[in-house]
Amino acid sequence: MTDLKGRTVTGADGVEGRVVAVEPSAEGAPLATIERAGGGHLQVPQESLTHHPDGSLRLPINLATIAADDSTGGGTGHEKTRIPVVEERPVVHKEAVERRYRVTTRVREEEETVDEPLRREEVEVRHVPIGSWVEAPPPIRQEGATTVIPVVEEVLFVEKRLRLREEVHVTKHRVEVRDPKAVTLRREEVAVEPVETVPPSPRVPSS
Repeated sequence: MTDLKGRTVTGADGVEGRVVAVEPSAEGAPLATIERAGGGHLQVPQESLTHHPDGSLRLPINLATIAADDSTGGGTGHEKTRIPVVEERPVVHKEAVERRYRVTTRVREEEETVDEPLRREEVEVRHVPIGSWVEAPPPIRQEGATTVIPVVEEVLFVEKRLRLREEVHVTKHRVEVRDPKAVTLRREEVAVEPVETVPPSPRVPSS
């Protein structure tokens, strides 16, 4: 416990006093008894006194306006005033704020060129003269990619004979060509913009 007895105390109003005793309270915290210059005593928590470099003490209350309370009884003239110590504590209130957003979509058209190879089949027809005689029509045959189709005719003789007049050779060729075309593609873009915040409704104080 710090020895403050005999030290000068100055109140917020400039009135001075003197520490005459320091004793523990019922709760255990030390109380300082201050004798005012104009008479009367009061008790304050020791922790409410602030120290200054010159050795004096400061009390953040007005010493002149504190009414003395004769707590000792019997008219001894030893008057004490008990000062309640209060503190401020922060109170946090939370309020929900509604925020609105408007979401719009826009369709943007873009033109792109598609150039993909296309395949197609072409047929080459050649007439190949033969002129040989046959007993019966030859069958159609396949020679690689070429289909051979025999063409026969009847020739008038004293007797009939078949003469292979020609063959038709049909050959397939695979050709790749490019046919660029403009294709219109569409895509969506999303724009998000804030909407004016709706202020919360005023709070009605409780009675």
